[in-house]
Amino acid sequence: MATRTERWRQSSLTVHETSDQGVRRRMPLAFADRTLWGRLILEFGCVYAEFERLLQLHSDDEHVAVVLPALLPAIRGDAFVADAKFFLGSDHNLVMLPATQEYVKWMQSLGSEDPKQLLVVAYTMIAALLAGGQIIRSFQRTAMGLAADEGGSIFSFDGKGRSLLAEIKTKLDSLQVSAQEEETFLSTKGRIFSMNDRLIEGCFLAHPPPVLRTLLAALPRIVFSRYGAVASAVVAVIAASGGSTASLIVAVVL
Repeated sequence: MATRTERWRQSSLTVHETSDQGVRRRMPLAFADRTLWGRLILEFGCVYAEFERLLQLHSDDEHVAVVLPALLPAIRGDAFVADAKFFLGSDHNLVMLPATQEYVKWMQSLGSEDPKQLLVVAYTMIAALLAGGQIIRSFQRTAMGLAADEGGSIFSFDGKGRSLLAEIKTKLDSLQVSAQEEETFLSTKGRIFSMNDRLIEGCFLAHPPPVLRTLLAALPRIVFSRYGAVASAVVAVIAASGGSTASLIVAVVL
């Protein structure tokens, strides 16, 4: 019979693969822009720091108490801070993106309603660093020209990654919960990937890499050069209804 963590993995195969495909498409762009990569680390660092804080806050929960000692050595809060400082400098300011704020609020609601669901979040995020994260680190070092000890603290587990993950799995698999609670675990597991995707998309929109900034700057001119007649008609309709600002915008773009 499959263990709990194996069932979690099997239940999320499709959504996990879809999320991974999106990450693989975006990472080359992120590696080409140290600021964007640093912002990604900073935003995800907020997520890791928050579930660590919430787990500590709810450490008296019977299920959290079983798994937390195995989780703590693998939580990377300080490492995210170190890597963000490496890429952005020490004077960076963080105003969490809306997607990050939503993620944090969702975790807070889990903590208030059912703290053991935070274990699914922590396990999924830590496992990401221990598995796919190691592949990302390899590409990152090559693409960004980094030395072994530069900008990769979040992926460094001092050779103990496998043993840490094995211990976490053992503790999670030992939990005694009802069938309904098992279903809730699976629902939470699937939600995590969509939250991660939204955070990454939000970061790319807020801090587009140079190649996208160039494309976005040129796009209006390209569109209006190809569809000028349609654009003019649309502007005429808007202007006739009092939207004179629209004409000004088109004039500036052209």
